[in-house]
Amino acid sequence: MSSAASSEYQEVLAAVRIVLSVAKADGVISPEEERSLQDVLFALPEEARPSLDTLLGTEIDLDAELERLQSEGMRDRVYQVARLIAEADGQATEEELVILERIKPLEGEDSLLGQVIGETQDTLLPSRIPAIHDPEQRAVEIQEDRMKFAVLAAALGANPLPAVSLITDIAVVGLQVKLVRDIGQYYGHRIDDQAARSLLASFVGSTVLRVALSNLAKFLPGWGSVAGAATSFAATWAIGKVAEAWFESNCTLDPDALRDTYQAAWKEGQRSYDVDQERINEQKAQHEAILRRHEEDLSAGRITEEDYHAQVAKLGHWRG
Repeated sequence: MSSAASSEYQEVLAAVRIVLSVAKADGVISPEEERSLQDVLFALPEEARPSLDTLLGTEIDLDAELERLQSEGMRDRVYQVARLIAEADGQATEEELVILERIKPLEGEDSLLGQVIGETQDTLLPSRIPAIHDPEQRAVEIQEDRMKFAVLAAALGANPLPAVSLITDIAVVGLQVKLVRDIGQYYGHRIDDQAARSLLASFVGSTVLRVALSNLAKFLPGWGSVAGAATSFAATWAIGKVAEAWFESNCTLDPDALRDTYQAAWKEGQRSYDVDQERINEQKAQHEAILRRHEEDLSAGRITEEDYHAQVAKLGHWRG
């Protein structure tokens, strides 16, 4: 590994430790959060990868870790994702606020993250899908939706604009939540947004921490728009497969079975992305030009985050 690459890996690892200090401020790291941490550790090369036990068990020297943030914009990004975690339950604790102040003192309350916390709200228009009782027809419709949402997630995951990439990552989560809800409707189940998020958390971990860590992973050497697109596609594909299995079982699968299904489906999603690359790229191209224009408008302040998500909502109703 080159010294430059090693330095970049260490910087991302420092960012993860800082974010982890915020997640640990309430004294609890859930099993779902541990799984999200493990996922980002796997993105590091083996020689630069600490064990999860070591990461969780070592006291974090916040000042030392902050000194390692040398890349332009990295401290801002770490502040954004740290604040996202701190405010995930509605209000940051005093301990979390102390850490945020050390990351970036005197940050104004009208920053980007003040709007990004809207992740807790629906980002896509609700669907009205009639139940399909024919298993074969239902499977075909779900397959079409799974591909549709995975392709759109890939287009969002390929976002090249650092200023809005956290918002586009959150839009991917919104798509995944909507996919779960839509698949439920094919089986005659109408679940609300919170129920869909709870189901996701049972097999992919904390939504907020997952978004935060995946965003930091974009700073890893070799992690670019292609990697972001492939990851978003595979994750969305896998979530669709798990949701289908969950509703097919009449909502009786236990968390271990859901996680096993997700891991297998993730690999299937990766294969699908590779095998169907031409088709995926054709469909993705239908969205990317539109998304890039809206993302540039958002970055320049010409539209609001609400406007941006409204445009994603329109694409979410696309039938390809």
